[in-house]
Amino acid sequence: MFYVLFKISRIPRKIYTMARPSAEVIKTLDCETKVYEILHSPGYFIIVYKDQPINLRSKSLTDLDASYKYQKLMFANEGNAEAQARRLNSLFNCKDFTVRPMFT
Repeated sequence: MFYVLFKISRIPRKIYTMARPSAEVIKTLDCETKVYEILHSPGYFIIVYKDQPINLRSKSLTDLDASYKYQKLMFANEGNAEAQARRLNSLFNCKDFTVRPMFT
């Protein structure tokens, strides 16, 4: 196992290797408390309903002044899109939400 000392906490933490391949870093920006990295993405993955692109919004029934909230349906990672599609299929009790690649 690898151990790394983080600047902020100074506590050694284990870094586990993942099955996902490492991302290609395009640019890095070091701030005082965070590190921002611009990563290469091979494309985007969108959630479709019956092969049609959609938007999904929700509104709280308890708060009368609440406005609509729109859910994220486009992802740079296919795994996140698949998980969200599974959640929507479970919520609506159907199998009509699927993931489609949208390459740029």
